Amino acid sequence: MGLLDVWTDPLSAATFRTDYLGRRSLHRPASRAALDSVLGVRGWSLPELLAGRRKNVTAWMNALDGRHLTAEVSPTVARRLYDAGTTLYLLEVDGLDGVAGAVAADLRVPVTRVTVGVFCNQPGAYTPMHFDPVDTITVQLAGSKRWWIAPNPLAPQPTIAWAVRDRAVDPELWQYAHDPLPVERLPGAEEHLLTPGSVLYIPRGWWHETHSDVESVSLHVHHVHLPWADAVLESLRGVLLRQERWRAGAHPLWDADRRDEAGATAAELLDDLVRAARELAPADVLPAAEKDAAGAQRLVRRAVAGVAFLGPGADGQRQVEVAALEHGAQ
Repeated sequence: MGLLDVWTDPLSAATFRTDYLGRRSLHRPASRAALDSVLGVRGWSLPELLAGRRKNVTAWMNALDGRHLTAEVSPTVARRLYDAGTTLYLLEVDGLDGVAGAVAADLRVPVTRVTVGVFCNQPGAYTPMHFDPVDTITVQLAGSKRWWIAPNPLAPQPTIAWAVRDRAVDPELWQYAHDPLPVERLPGAEEHLLTPGSVLYIPRGWWHETHSDVESVSLHVHHVHLPWADAVLESLRGVLLRQERWRAGAHPLWDADRRDEAGATAAELLDDLVRAARELAPADVLPAAEKDAAGAQRLVRRAVAGVAFLGPGADGQRQVEVAALEHGAQ
């Protein structure tokens, strides 16, 4: 069984991918199997998590006006802040690479799309209602934490995070979230009390709020989506950059004396953009197929690709290098 099979039991990882991922929440009550799946990875007390650590830790705190703030601090400072009641979030924790790889395999996504962290809360820790542009799977390891979660029809599938009492909304968020965002917990929000071995899945963009009455340690696995807009535009950009006029500098944009010239150039390029988009095929966007039965990797079509012809080697043979990018990975 894969890690997701254990965490979502009796569902399978396949059912979770098709019926839940990005669509609806899932709560699983405490189980020994879920807890055992991560207990053996490493020690989970804060002293064990900080022992020998050199990377910074994220301190989570609430400002006097209720806004949620974070700060990157050293492990030594992190321990002092924790003793004073501050919540800590640790990324790049030794021993958790295997968890990221296992979840990525179960989700059928590259491991670069999965991050794993640990939240350490003191009694009374509170995180105001907010939403994130990632899926979250949390496994409670020690203590308990209470969650309130709710769908977000005002900004479905967001690309930007937002929290209540944020002073400003990112301009990108305003592209699709036009109604006023709430400033308090939504009526009818699901409430879940997580105890050691409990699992909760919060879909991307869902509102959530947490509170800990006791000391709490929880594992958080985040699935970072690649929006279709980015997946397609990456390939389209690769096609456009093959033409010098698309690589040319756009400095006339800001020159009032050349506004008509810039407008004419933009009009020509927009027409060309339509042509370039029509030339793209799904194979330019989709990842490479699996190797064939003989174990050979077939040639695949890539919009972001290049060929270099190198000089003759010692044996007189000329070498050809082919490089291709697949959504940021070469």
